[in-house]
Amino acid sequence: MEYTIPPYVGAFSAGEAREQCQKEGGTLARVVDFVDNDKLLDILLRYKRDRATLGAVRVGEGWEWQDNHDEEWKFDNWAVGQPDNKLDRCSEMWTTGEWNDIPCGDGPRAYFCQVTGDSDAEKTSPDRTL
Repeated sequence: MEYTIPPYVGAFSAGEAREQCQKEGGTLARVVDFVDNDKLLDILLRYKRDRATLGAVRVGEGWEWQDNHDEEWKFDNWAVGQPDNKLDRCSEMWTTGEWNDIPCGDGPRAYFCQVTGDSDAEKTSPDRTL
């Protein structure tokens, strides 16, 4: 999977971040294994962001990725005690690589867009951050 580098910044909500990713031909990042998790953590640390929004959302009692894949949820990296608030319906990654549940309206914060190889998104252009 490819991600926008550096992570975008300035979304005032997870919904706004999702809309921006869709404009780039992608979605908020989906993390399916430790390889993806480590890739995003490396980007987060390299660009000195303290956290970034992921594409995981709470649906009922469980979590799923908001990228229109019907893939079963098989991987997570929640921090100890997380998710801890049933009212927090969105997710973020911390600088430990662990995840935290957050209110969807929290912001501003950085976010990762996941794009396909044929997307028009400039995956390495720092000019695309605010």
